[in-house]
Amino acid sequence: MTIPSIDVVDSTETLMRNFIAYEQQSTDLEYLQFSDYATFMDHLIDSDKDVNLLRRNKIIANWIGEWLASSTKSETGSLFTPTSITEKYS
Repeated sequence: MTIPSIDVVDSTETLMRNFIAYEQQSTDLEYLQFSDYATFMDHLIDSDKDVNLLRRNKIIANWIGEWLASSTKSETGSLFTPTSITEKYS
């Protein structure tokens, strides 16, 4: 099993939230890929050590300077904690 990587840039949080919002309001999508990825990463990251492990294994790539160089769970949490992810029923 492999975990898809994510390049963190200035607009990453905004893009993720917009994609998740689009998925949540769409009635014709079978899979909620961004919502599922955000939920998975939110469950995976519980501590600063988790963030560093994901960085070392190139799951999270930093392209915005020092932000992830000394990042903590609370700093990365907003990327993967959507305000409301609901389960989609077919």
